[in-house]
Amino acid sequence: MRTGGKELIYSSKLFKHILVKIPRLLNRYLKIRQKAMVINVDADGKIINYLDDSTGKVISLVTSAVQSGDHLYLGNLNTKFIGRLALQKAKK
Repeated sequence: MRTGGKELIYSSKLFKHILVKIPRLLNRYLKIRQKAMVINVDADGKIINYLDDSTGKVISLVTSAVQSGDHLYLGNLNTKFIGRLALQKAKK
């Protein structure tokens, strides 16, 4: 169920655009360290596995991740790219 502030976010393209820009603005003005993490959870919320780039050198922001077969596809709302990661290599 959507309530209050959530309804504003879902219904306003301008507000969504502003929220997407926040990480970039924070980094520019506060020099926040870049890093990325993707977490795989089961239906109960228990962590099954996770991938972490604590330096941000490979990827510094992930907003979506989708597993297809033996690969994980990573997306980001701030840039126009799709990352493809072989899961077997990532587990090593």
